[in-house]
Amino acid sequence: SGRIWVVVYNTSLIKPESLSSILELAEPRWKGKIAIPSASSVYLQTGISVVREVQGEEATKQWLQGLKENAGNSVYGKNRQIVAAVARGEVALGLVNHYYINRHLDTYPDAPIAQILTDQSDKGMGIILNATGIGITTHAKHLAEAKALMKFLISEKGQEMFANINKEYPLNSNVDAAPELLPLKNFQVASIPLTRLAQLRDPTLTVIEHVGLR
Repeated sequence: SGRIWVVVYNTSLIKPESLSSILELAEPRWKGKIAIPSASSVYLQTGISVVREVQGEEATKQWLQGLKENAGNSVYGKNRQIVAAVARGEVALGLVNHYYINRHLDTYPDAPIAQILTDQSDKGMGIILNATGIGITTHAKHLAEAKALMKFLISEKGQEMFANINKEYPLNSNVDAAPELLPLKNFQVASIPLTRLAQLRDPTLTVIEHVGLR
């Protein structure tokens, strides 16, 4: 299943048109107003890898330094903590996977939060799409059952569950996203193959360590 990296914002604090790219989150105007995932977040690492691939090493370091300074102590281990902090008005913006916003609104429908789909201009890099996958370990003891589970998860029925219960994007092309989500085909996605992101992971971790993200 797919999850896109969006900016959650507090609708009482800012207007969505005030931000068009995640790169702008490093600008001084957002100091003390943003929340970011911790350095151990796979999604943060993936996002940084995409930025590195599109913008280059030095631009990425400058962006991360700005994120670090602007977030201060608003660094969270869980996406749901970022969404909750934005909903409470502790910060105005946060970087999260989209479906955590839907989860929060399911529980707190009046929460003053919404999402911004960034980097959609003609020259934008596109929004960052992560995928959750499944694999079988070499020494799996229940191989037949594991294969059956994998087959189910990529089937139309399994993908419909991801779409309707968890609000993630189904990656089976025969299954539509939940009705409250904008279809993937309706916005620009960064065109970096997942295999390339795997190659970029170790250099990205080096950049994270160099900048001192925690």
